Amino acid sequence: MDAPSCRPLLAPDIVEAIKKAWRGGDAIIEGEAVAFDPTLRRRLPFQAVLQRLGRKHSVAKMVEQIPLVVFLFDVLYDDGESLMNVVQKDRRARLEKLFSPTSKVQMTESRVTNKRSALDGFFQAAVKAGQEGIMVKDPDATYIPGRRTDKWMKLKPAFETLDVVIVGGIWGSGRRKGLLSSLVVAIRGTKDELLTVGKVGTGFSEAALRDLTERLKPRIITTSGHNVDIEPEVVIEVDFQDIQKTDRYRAGYVLRIPRFKRERPDKSVKEADNLARLKKLYEQSH
Repeated sequence: MDAPSCRPLLAPDIVEAIKKAWRGGDAIIEGEAVAFDPTLRRRLPFQAVLQRLGRKHSVAKMVEQIPLVVFLFDVLYDDGESLMNVVQKDRRARLEKLFSPTSKVQMTESRVTNKRSALDGFFQAAVKAGQEGIMVKDPDATYIPGRRTDKWMKLKPAFETLDVVIVGGIWGSGRRKGLLSSLVVAIRGTKDELLTVGKVGTGFSEAALRDLTERLKPRIITTSGHNVDIEPEVVIEVDFQDIQKTDRYRAGYVLRIPRFKRERPDKSVKEADNLARLKKLYEQSH
């Protein structure tokens, strides 16, 4: 993120906040915008951020209704110098000197430890505070863009799972060309109609995705560009990080960060989870 070039039309409050807090020159920094409820003074779901940044009108009103706070955690370039080969702990220390923390711009909270008990405590505190989890980083690692490594690991709590029905898919590109890289999934409604709840695109091994694609191909009903409708016969189990209300899917809810766990050949479509269970899980987690 280049502070001066943040999208001023959609987030003028963040642009102004970073300008006031920033003490360095030209830089490329990494951070995350988090939404807060100004009345309850608590963090809002990620969906609220999308609601803020997805609006092109009434921006000033949305700034008041859904204020954002930016949490910074890395700097990759500073005043003509690339920091990609600088180790993580030194990059973070440098970032801390480049701005003055305010109520709108802060550093992410961190712990440096080699003790499991300290890690567990930090993780549990993050989850209790409504975070998705924590990032575990090697302090002596340089920045490696474009691919996953064991130098950065995301730790998330286990959540409930749902048995959902595959009702559609999206053909992939690149490494996933010729494969259904994302699957549109649904649950049963009150009259056993199928209500979509999101798209699942992670959790598959390459072999599993290839095998699943081959068995779903004969069930494709219609095709529109990269999108396909699939005859609802296959049930899979997915886990996810959260449930959010939305009008984008027929169920009125969407699974946030759903992940494929396994197929459920032992279950028929009529045995997939229903809207009542989804609502119950939503109420338990909010």
